[in-house]
Amino acid sequence: MKKRYDLLGIGNALVDIEVCVEDEFIERNSLTKGGMALSNIEEQQKVLQDLHGSSTKVSSGGSAANTIHGLSVLGGKAYYIGKVANDAHGQHYVEDMQSCGVAFRDPCNGLGDTGTCVVLVTPDSERTMLTHLGVSSLLQPNDIDEKIIESAGMVYIEGYLWTNKNSRIAAEKVARIAKNNNNPVAFTLSDAFVVNGFKKQLVDFIRQNVDILFCNDLEGKAMAETQDSQEAFDYLKTMTNMIFYTRGENGSWAANSTEEKAIVNV
Repeated sequence: MKKRYDLLGIGNALVDIEVCVEDEFIERNSLTKGGMALSNIEEQQKVLQDLHGSSTKVSSGGSAANTIHGLSVLGGKAYYIGKVANDAHGQHYVEDMQSCGVAFRDPCNGLGDTGTCVVLVTPDSERTMLTHLGVSSLLQPNDIDEKIIESAGMVYIEGYLWTNKNSRIAAEKVARIAKNNNNPVAFTLSDAFVVNGFKKQLVDFIRQNVDILFCNDLEGKAMAETQDSQEAFDYLKTMTNMIFYTRGENGSWAANSTEEKAIVNV
């Protein structure tokens, strides 16, 4: 039977504030290029003030949300679970998601601020992020509607949710419902710092629940505790049915659990 939604995503709902910078700016502010660091509003404002006069682009964001947004733009039917506040950023987020057809209903929370992510883009298109989670971190298991999960052909979960106990439990609930209904679970590791901080929990979750795994080279190496990309890729293949492994300018690998080598190298 055809499902109501092609894909359901769950993640930290963040408003992206994107600005182009030079590599020198990243170094001067002691940031890890290409990484994500948790911050507060004051730290974000300090960085933005340092960039006064630079052009910024504001849009709905978040790891899983970007995937859901993209699918909807391409014509797919998508649902997103996330939490924003009843403020200007929250209103912008809801309008942006709903304008492209993403189902995102009654998500507002009156407490605190909508999460924001300052995205610093260097000339090589690398993205360095300063993230204030705001109310996105208040996502809880009771925010999960079992009937909505059952109505999705596949679910997509982001690793960033593991940085908060309640949001992690909510994500695990989504996966459990999906598996009980024989719906595939896709998962992205999100960032190497997430892997380094929650490796044991992630390994258990992936082995027990995940059908399709997405990661980049840094995340894969952190997961496998190696500096060799092939070793990391081979290790992760043993954990799930299918893996997509991106390697920046070196292309991407993909394989299912029965393949000895990458079936895609682009």
